[in-house]
Amino acid sequence: MRSVSYIQCMALEFSRSLFLQAVCLRGVDNDTLNELVVGDTNTKLSMYKNDDSGPWLTCSCQGMLTCVGVGDVCNKGKNLVVAVTAKVWFHLLDLTPGKTLDATGHHESLLGEEQHPVFKQHIAANTKVMLISDINGGGCCQLVTSKKPKTAEADTSSELAKKSKEVFRKEMSQFIVQCLNPYRKPDCKVGRITTTEDFKHLARKLTHGVMNKELKYCKNPEDLECNENVKHKTKEYIKKYMQKFGAVYKPKEDTELE
Repeated sequence: MRSVSYIQCMALEFSRSLFLQAVCLRGVDNDTLNELVVGDTNTKLSMYKNDDSGPWLTCSCQGMLTCVGVGDVCNKGKNLVVAVTAKVWFHLLDLTPGKTLDATGHHESLLGEEQHPVFKQHIAANTKVMLISDINGGGCCQLVTSKKPKTAEADTSSELAKKSKEVFRKEMSQFIVQCLNPYRKPDCKVGRITTTEDFKHLARKLTHGVMNKELKYCKNPEDLECNENVKHKTKEYIKKYMQKFGAVYKPKEDTELE
């Protein structure tokens, strides 16, 4: 007896966190073939095509992606990509190749290009699930969304709030470590950190303090974002904070963060 396996496995290049509803397998460029669409918690939308391990196309959205879908939402005979973020932004992408031809006589390829939404707007908060289908049997597609029950802004048990804090804490921790590394060098003149234990203690303390400061300015925990503005403020704050210790950082003199 001979056994034959028709299962073909492949691995994709993807190392970020995602929500279960932020994955969709459907044709996005209207070439009759399916593509895999994946949205992550770092605002990036990635499209995978054929058997390539890397993304075919990418798009940066405003906020962490909670759900994605593909369908003829405009009822024009072609599929569009729909992406919704925790910052209540609705993104619409048209990935159909242009009608112009390249030098070989084929349609111009979008391969490797960073895509941009053709339309975006604010929608209801806490969108968790979406469905693109002919709901009423009228021959046209509708976009139906479902959201979680309304919660208080300070409700830290919210799944989105937890995920947002987790992502922010991780990114900010890595950035603070980069900012503190120069203070470990022997030739550091101000606030030199002499032990690994002191370095870890200070990195944890600063990460926690910065996150608490940012939470005070955010109306919703989901709005936490480790962007360039936050990084700049954090870098300047660390520089000013370390100056108060003189030549060498002393944990005993390490007071509460202002």
